[in-house]
Amino acid sequence: MNEIEETYLSSMSNSSGIFNINMQDLKSSLVNAVIAAVISVLYGLTSQGSFDVFHADWAHIGALVLNAAIAAFMGSFGKHFLTDENGTTHLGVMKVQTK
Repeated sequence: MNEIEETYLSSMSNSSGIFNINMQDLKSSLVNAVIAAVISVLYGLTSQGSFDVFHADWAHIGALVLNAAIAAFMGSFGKHFLTDENGTTHLGVMKVQTK
């Protein structure tokens, strides 16, 4: 592998570290929000007993989609922000040195 390929692959990896966000983390959070929105639309349509898109309560479905997308984005974004590249968090862990 040459130097350009190694640089590209290292920039595409999820190595943002704790309290850091890179573009891959942001893309992952946006994809999670879109998936949650699509699932929410399907849930909103089928929970009314039919799959009739012309008589659906789109105001209710819109609110459901918006809430689900925001929750999915913030959850994923928070997970990426609070974990390191291995997916572990170090919050609440204190190292105490004894003499």
